[in-house]
Amino acid sequence: MEVRRSYRKLNEVTGSSFGVVSDQCRQLKRFVITRRNDETNQKALNWLASGKALAMTDTNFLKLTTLVSDYVAAKSKSLTCNLQSRALFLTRRSQRLRRTAAMTKTISIICLSFLYIFSSCVEIDEFKDTPRGNFEALWKIMDERYCFFSYKEVDWNEIHDRYSAQVKDKMNRDELFQLLNKMLQELQDGHVNLITPFDLGRYWKWFEDYPENFDGKILNEHYLGTDFSIASGMRYKMLEDSIGYIYYGNFSSGISPTSLDYILYKFADCDGIIIDVRNNGGGLLSNATEFASRFTNERKLVGYIQHKTGKGHNDFSDLFPIYLDPSTRIRYQKPVVVLTNRSCYSATNDFVSSMRLFPLVTIMGDKTGGGSGLPMSSELPNGWAVRFSACPTYDADKQPVESGIDPDILIEEWDDKDRTQDPFIEAARNYLLKSD
Repeated sequence: MEVRRSYRKLNEVTGSSFGVVSDQCRQLKRFVITRRNDETNQKALNWLASGKALAMTDTNFLKLTTLVSDYVAAKSKSLTCNLQSRALFLTRRSQRLRRTAAMTKTISIICLSFLYIFSSCVEIDEFKDTPRGNFEALWKIMDERYCFFSYKEVDWNEIHDRYSAQVKDKMNRDELFQLLNKMLQELQDGHVNLITPFDLGRYWKWFEDYPENFDGKILNEHYLGTDFSIASGMRYKMLEDSIGYIYYGNFSSGISPTSLDYILYKFADCDGIIIDVRNNGGGLLSNATEFASRFTNERKLVGYIQHKTGKGHNDFSDLFPIYLDPSTRIRYQKPVVVLTNRSCYSATNDFVSSMRLFPLVTIMGDKTGGGSGLPMSSELPNGWAVRFSACPTYDADKQPVESGIDPDILIEEWDDKDRTQDPFIEAARNYLLKSD
């Protein structure tokens, strides 16, 4: 009943209501419903990235996104390949877009591009729920869907042979987990996780092997104190030398446009602003886009994205441009310093990649941690989930940023003996005061 109801809604919206693009909308509907071969899938995805898709209004395009995701979520319950987690991802992305006033079609296209993965997933029925079956299923999922094999020069076949020899029929749960997680760590990717009810497999050496260059106690005791303000997950304060300071520790903390208006208005008389995103491990790209849009006065090409088009390691679409539009609300017009360290990852990496393009913004600190692959997830026969980088993104020069972004000004000194000053903040303050 739920599938039929969502189908009727999708059928209605892909009819005449979209006028000149109704034929393409119906093609998309057929693609989602029938899950045909890769050639049909590719045609649908090419349409999504074409100018015909952009001919639709924001409202109609978003409505189509939502209805497609609703249908996939309902349909996935009856498919042999378990798509629930991925359908839920798309549904939540659509819900977030509905709540985002500054939504752009680029984000919608990225969202719908993941439908390729829906349509060509690994059928878990071909693998048994045994140590060998779960190993082979995991290896094949990554072999067909992971996006950085060539960039990282990983010989996935060699890794298969090496770890396959270690699989034993009578392995217990913990032994299997350790083996599979160790295999995934060969990818050296912070977006790759093995998710189970009892543990989370992860790779954290992208920041663990580097200096932290951040001390929350020093920040709280000698800069923020107790009289700072909090809005949209940001802690902010006017420092003594008329420099505004914002600490934003998680892009999962929702950003309110109204809160940003208040923050930037408060700093209107400052000589500049320090935006500290050290130890920010990422979150929502929509928040990164909303924040960055307050520091540019013109539409800016900020990067590119690809999606997988086949099972081969190098089967990718063309590069699709990503643009950032300036906010229609308060925008800051004075110098800005963004402070970074190796624990800046994922959406934070994306934020830094955009901000460094703006003439009044300077990136200072240490190299970011990277994480430029948009993550997706799949499921093993035993119910464990695997998360992985599925769609590579690039900077405005079409260069990969998976391994991190170098700052404009590298700060190498961190004196652990001086517990009263943060050398990164002090360097940023001096830079802004000299820029005045």
